[in-house]
Amino acid sequence: MESSDKIALTEELLGKAISDLRDLSKSLHPEKIVDIGLANAIRNELSVMQKAAKLSTELITGDEEIKLSDEKCIIVFRMMQEILHNILKHAKAKNVKVKMYSNDNYATIEIIDDGKGFDIANLKSTETGIGLKSIQQRCALINASFNINSTAGVGTSIKLIINNS
Repeated sequence: MESSDKIALTEELLGKAISDLRDLSKSLHPEKIVDIGLANAIRNELSVMQKAAKLSTELITGDEEIKLSDEKCIIVFRMMQEILHNILKHAKAKNVKVKMYSNDNYATIEIIDDGKGFDIANLKSTETGIGLKSIQQRCALINASFNINSTAGVGTSIKLIINNS
């Protein structure tokens, strides 16, 4: 490969990295999350994830918008970012689906991937990464529950249930 070709490729990769970083940084402002709503904020994250990792994403929402306080909305969004980051980092998934629905008392968000999965029984609390501990702590902070189901070779599903009050 010629030096000029290497320079052109490096510039192209750098440009893409900067663009991806701009997209990511836009999603980090709490005010934006509240302004556009939780579903749209998650839709943006899935879009960035799809572009960056070349995987298929889908967001399924119920008829009603999930109504949470601004604080809960931001905390739930941060949990979603951590979960999606873990999928990118560990799952080797080709497809990620997020389902969001709500009733008068609870909001439910399910995240399903078709990645490599893992054996939950072998996951001891002392071995869990900081990401899972962060999600557990945030759930406790907003009185939410967090459930993981995973099968090695099949994928993982995570369910967040958030009290609306």
